[in-house]
Amino acid sequence: MADEKLASVNTSFIITNTPPGYRVYFVSYSPWAYEHENMKESLKSMGVLYEERVETLGETMVGFFRQHKVDRMAHHIFSSTDRREVVGSVFDSYTSWESGWPFFFFIARDEPAGWKELVDILSRGEACPADLILKSHCIMRTVEDHGIMISSIDITKEEVTETAANLARELSMYLTVRRFVVDNSKEGS
Repeated sequence: MADEKLASVNTSFIITNTPPGYRVYFVSYSPWAYEHENMKESLKSMGVLYEERVETLGETMVGFFRQHKVDRMAHHIFSSTDRREVVGSVFDSYTSWESGWPFFFFIARDEPAGWKELVDILSRGEACPADLILKSHCIMRTVEDHGIMISSIDITKEEVTETAANLARELSMYLTVRRFVVDNSKEGS
């Protein structure tokens, strides 16, 4: 039940921060092939086009009695939408967002150049390039502890707090808002 509320809050927060005429460019990914297949089927059923990328992250040991190594995979879906139900399907198709796999949502009028290539950099926790933030209305990333980090020069802290407070109130949830400032300056420069 709590997970359904969190998925609803995340979906509402993303859609509420998407102005008319803008799209949500998103990437979701998972180590589990069945989640990847669930998402593909969901998008197909809604008539949404997508790209997929599957990559090997390394090896892991499996098996209790007969241990052996298998490839550890990441299954990516890249797509865009302006529809609430499509964003909701991201959270409905996966559980990996709850276990720390970050999902990214780029809100922009036009497709942000290079957004698909930045996923690897952003998923390591590195700062988003300033030019991508400048060319987007906002960029959101799911984070552990069921939160969303937002980067924007168009949306004020007060607007983020008000939107989040309204959603939390509607769903009788507790709200925490923290501000993070990334210092990209290098010592000695």
